[in-house]
Amino acid sequence: MVQFPVFHSEDIVPVVAIASSVLLYLLYWFIGHSKSMAKAIANRFPGTRASLPRVLWARTMGVLFMGFVPAILFYLISHEKQFTAFFLWPIQNGTFIWIAVVGTVVILASYVTRFSKENLKNYPQIKVSPWHIQIGILNFVSWFGFLLSYEFLFRGILFFSVYETWGFWPSITINTMLYALMHFPKSRRETLGALPFGFILCYITFNTGSVWAAFGIHLIMAVSNDYFARLAHSELQSS
Repeated sequence: MVQFPVFHSEDIVPVVAIASSVLLYLLYWFIGHSKSMAKAIANRFPGTRASLPRVLWARTMGVLFMGFVPAILFYLISHEKQFTAFFLWPIQNGTFIWIAVVGTVVILASYVTRFSKENLKNYPQIKVSPWHIQIGILNFVSWFGFLLSYEFLFRGILFFSVYETWGFWPSITINTMLYALMHFPKSRRETLGALPFGFILCYITFNTGSVWAAFGIHLIMAVSNDYFARLAHSELQSS
């Protein structure tokens, strides 16, 4: 008879990190993209005007469920030293090198794929015409908060919690697979692309000891995707 593995006390933190990361992401996804909220926004802001508040609502829910809630939860079950390590300060010099090198590759990839059908379908997420400077600022600020929360949960709490107990390879495997699965609703191309990209971000996080490099690279990818896709959409040009 196969004996059930013994659950050790040190397994609590990584198990809670995995379960809470999945649960909190699902809460963000279903509340941030709820049909009832989208309908309410569409009734208040008819036509393309609904795009801006709908995206801002989703990203705000991302900050709530992937930033504030896990920060409070993890602080209660972990030590303060572990908690603050995810935002190691001062930032290591290698962080800026990673951001510069990988960020440049990301910008080039965004430029090359700007006319692809899947890219134009998903980006820019805010599809209003024309784009004004205020919309550009709101887009950047909301991306900043959303992706900082995203990286804090996945490359911070999830990656380091699993790594400190189970080691590098279990941590990077679990993290990368979950990261790819969470891109599944967007497109097959993004899901497949999330596998190598997620692995790279995890390795960079491991190498630098904090989430700052992964956050910077992710922010560059999001903003450059929006920028080049907006240029590809002639109807979204700034006035």
